[in-house]
Amino acid sequence: MSPRLFPLWDTKIAEATGHHWGTPVNTVVASGCYGRFMQFTRDLIRHVVGDFSKDLGIPREKAIDAFFEKYEDIVGQESRLKTMLKVMDEYLYVEYTRPEWKKDCQ
Repeated sequence: MSPRLFPLWDTKIAEATGHHWGTPVNTVVASGCYGRFMQFTRDLIRHVVGDFSKDLGIPREKAIDAFFEKYEDIVGQESRLKTMLKVMDEYLYVEYTRPEWKKDCQ
């Protein structure tokens, strides 16, 4: 798989976001759910970028660069190899799959 192109979609993320494939797995249902999950992820990214743009009073085109500057300050690692999709993957993974990791960040 290509994490730069396809968002992570494990059971906990799928259930929490309302894009689960059902039990037992039905491949037709799963492919449609994943397509909708990709749209959900795209919309989430647009929402985050839009909020960041509004909060900082900067154009949307500059908001992604500003977001990654803030990301580097908070996370303490370079973001040059990150994409907004990868950041959303990390967020959803920690939020729904590994919430115990959040305790160190609060």
